[in-house]
Amino acid sequence: IIPVNNSGVPNYTDAYSLQFTTLPVLNPFSLGSTDSNITINYTYGMYSSLIVNSNSVYYKTITSLPHTINNLPPNSYYSINIIPVNSAGLYGISQIANIYTWATVGTISLTEINTNSIKVVTNGVYNNIKIQWSPTNSNVGLTASSNIISGLSPNTGYNFTITPYNPSGISGTVKISNLVYTLGSINTFAVNTLYTNAFKLYIDGIFTNYNL
Repeated sequence: IIPVNNSGVPNYTDAYSLQFTTLPVLNPFSLGSTDSNITINYTYGMYSSLIVNSNSVYYKTITSLPHTINNLPPNSYYSINIIPVNSAGLYGISQIANIYTWATVGTISLTEINTNSIKVVTNGVYNNIKIQWSPTNSNVGLTASSNIISGLSPNTGYNFTITPYNPSGISGTVKISNLVYTLGSINTFAVNTLYTNAFKLYIDGIFTNYNL
C-alpha cells in the first residue's frame, strides 16, 4: 500500500506490504467400511493438511486422501470430521460424514437337532441377522443369538448361511455352518406276518437305516 498526496506524489518510504493466505477448502467426502476399518475416500480440496477426528477417540493430521482408520470394533457408529488447514495454520470449513462398521458373525453352533427342526446359535456383533438354508428358505431380521428353525424335512442335510447386518442395514461377511442332518423318522411300524419262530416287520418312514 503506497500513500499518495493531493499532488499525486507517492510516498514510497511509508509504503506497507501485506501478505496473507486464503482459507483452505475441502469438498464433501464419502466413506467406506469393513468390520474393522473405515476408509475416507478421495475428494477434491485445496489445503496444506487435514485434521481428522472421530468420536473423540481418533485424531490425526494427514496431508492427502484417501485415508484409512484401522483397528475399529465391528457394528459401531462413527462420525468422521475433517478440517482443512492452510500453510498459515488457518482452518477452513469442516466436512462431516457418518458410517457404521460392518456387523460380524463369529461361531455357529447347531444343537437340539430333531426330525423337523434345528436350533441355530450364533456368536457375533450385529444388529440383526438373516438365516438361509436349502431348499431356498430364509428368516430375515432375527435379533436373537439363538433361533429354532422349524419346518425342515427328516433325515435331510442342511447348511445354514448367516448374514449379519449393522443398524444401517449394510450386510457384513457371510458365514456358513457345517453340514448337519435332521433325525430320521418312522411313520408306520407294524408286525404283518407271524411265524412259529419269526415275524415280519413293516416299517415306513424317512431314514437311512434303523436299529432293532
